[in-house]
Amino acid sequence: MLAIVLPTIVAIFAFAYWFRASNGRAFYWPNWEYSGRIELVVWSIPALTVILLGGVAWIGSHQLDPAAPVQGTGSPIRIQVVSLDWKWLFIYPEQGIATVNALTVPVGAPLHFELTSGSVMTTFFIPQLGSMIYTHERDGHAAEAPRRQ
Repeated sequence: MLAIVLPTIVAIFAFAYWFRASNGRAFYWPNWEYSGRIELVVWSIPALTVILLGGVAWIGSHQLDPAAPVQGTGSPIRIQVVSLDWKWLFIYPEQGIATVNALTVPVGAPLHFELTSGSVMTTFFIPQLGSMIYTHERDGHAAEAPRRQ
């Protein structure tokens, strides 16, 4: 935003200083209507800003796609995640254990979460894993989504 605001503020003060009443070198063209170069500059700066911000948003949103697999160094870990009222249940079927409100995984292991809900729709969000996924009860079937690590 400063890339737009600061030059605009500087231009306001520069125009006010240059076109003041006491400046004899400043000139006035009462019949001047159009300049292609000025139009190009005036419209290209906002257009380039929108393209830049749109590109950053596009790339960032695709990098945080929850279904995108992430390569890991260890063996994959399957975790069944159940959202319950005011808590999360993490079930590790291959290890035969379950935890409440504590997700523990080895560093570098690819994770595969199977998300479901015990009652209402909730949001499963761990910032270090990427983006959020909504969980909801689906006729007793888990909503599968491979997750980022």
